[in-house]
Amino acid sequence: LGSRPSQAETDRTHVSVDPPLTSFFTDTSDYSVSMASPIHAAPEANSMSGNLTYLAHAALEVLAGAQAEIGIFLLAIFVHSVVFGSYRIRPGGAPAKPKIFPAEKSPKSGKKAKCSVPAPRSAHVPPLVKACRPLLAQKAEQERFAEEFVRLLEECAVEEVPEVLSGALEVVGRSASPEFLAAVRAELSRRGLRPEGRVCELLLKNYAGLRLHSDFEKLFREAEERGCITSSMAIFALRMALVSSDLEAALSQLGRLAAQLQPALSGGAVSTTPQTLMRQLVRLALERTAVPRLLSELQACRLLTPWLFETVLVECAKAAEN
Repeated sequence: LGSRPSQAETDRTHVSVDPPLTSFFTDTSDYSVSMASPIHAAPEANSMSGNLTYLAHAALEVLAGAQAEIGIFLLAIFVHSVVFGSYRIRPGGAPAKPKIFPAEKSPKSGKKAKCSVPAPRSAHVPPLVKACRPLLAQKAEQERFAEEFVRLLEECAVEEVPEVLSGALEVVGRSASPEFLAAVRAELSRRGLRPEGRVCELLLKNYAGLRLHSDFEKLFREAEERGCITSSMAIFALRMALVSSDLEAALSQLGRLAAQLQPALSGGAVSTTPQTLMRQLVRLALERTAVPRLLSELQACRLLTPWLFETVLVECAKAAEN
């Protein structure tokens, strides 16, 4: 095992049989001798060609074994390009642009539906509100408000005054004082106008909120005489009657409110305000021992729904327990 083969044995090996692939890389001494000697040139060339052939066969075997993996890789690239070809990679800091959808068309007219934008208030409203806010904070008298009305509305046309005053009432809201409301009515009277429409509704709403019963009854009676009572005004009247425990006044508003109260009492409305008012009316009728009369009035107005009848029974049971 430890002896080195002779030169003659090595030459016979090169001539007869191609060496294995390992001998080509490890046995460098024989190769150097064969290159130096012209006698061994032909056998050594055969040995190199055999090694190249062996390497070619080995490479083909590797490629043949990797055909399945290469096919899967190519198929994956094709599927990815088909499925995700429409997607694009955005920069990290760039936000996505919102999609803009076309405006919907009206089913009847076929034209594009426009967004409902509230009508702008008169240009006289902001200066008037700005001048009245400090006076409201100071709890000023009616004369101070009247002076500001005269100063700021002097150039305002007569037909525009109700719109300006209603806009001021809407902006001021619950901050309105009795003196401010009196100044509004005085300005209308100075211009020869009557409180109608939106101005009348807002005045009644503020009178009801401030519990100004005499002012409310006076204005409501005027509107009733002119025949301009709206459902909102009737709601305010019903609230005032319940607050003052006036059963007669409350029952007188049921006829006006029948159309508005029916959906709510039948479960077809979201607002619970009508149900709350009717529950208060039932309690007031119990206090006055006038439940039969209330039921007859409700039946005449077609407001005696199952819910309201159940409410009457429940309130009667509570009163009996107490």
